[in-house]
Amino acid sequence: MNIPKKKWQVSPRIPQKADADLHGYPPILRQILYNRGCGRREKARQYLEAQPSFDTDPFQLIGIPQAVDRLLRAIQENETIAIYGDYDVDGVSATALLVQYLSDIGAKAIAYIPDRFDEGYGLNIDAITKLEENGANLIITVDCGIRAIDEAEYARQLGLDLIVTDHHHAGEKLPDALAVIDPKQPNAPYPEKNLAGVGVAYKLVAALDTRISAPKIEIESYLDLVALGTV
Repeated sequence: MNIPKKKWQVSPRIPQKADADLHGYPPILRQILYNRGCGRREKARQYLEAQPSFDTDPFQLIGIPQAVDRLLRAIQENETIAIYGDYDVDGVSATALLVQYLSDIGAKAIAYIPDRFDEGYGLNIDAITKLEENGANLIITVDCGIRAIDEAEYARQLGLDLIVTDHHHAGEKLPDALAVIDPKQPNAPYPEKNLAGVGVAYKLVAALDTRISAPKIEIESYLDLVALGTV
């Protein structure tokens, strides 16, 4: 049996200047902070307090303005909004977040999680057909959809609007949807590329909430779902 050799990469010892700047933190924490690129006191403070060092405005995400406008129209016209998720924790928590938020503001939202064994991952034609037959006017994917080229075309043929929210890498072509929201899509300006699927869904909620007059929701109350899906 051939056991592959492992090559350990040991981080360099924290330099004296960074060590002095982080004075007040325990020695082992100073080393960890330096290893994680936080060798300056202000950056270390932001890291430990979970304060981002960049602009987190959700409207930087491509597709957010179009998605928010379409959601507002769906809410005003009492349309059925289908949230199409995935069967893993990220997808389920993202689905729960959007359905819960939309329900809390008075929208008509339903959840759809595909069967792991019978349907597999991602959008599928049969599920889109069922949702259309059940009265859905708008489908929002969470944690999937960035490569659903044929499925997006089928939804368009049925007259369904499709909003894709995902965090996976796109293929050579994006789906022809009303809006595609993914921080990893080409030329995406949003600075944080490693959002989980539930993180992208939360950004959509945060953007929509700025346009909702009543009832006002404390969107931070959904962060337990964001944390669950991210972990």
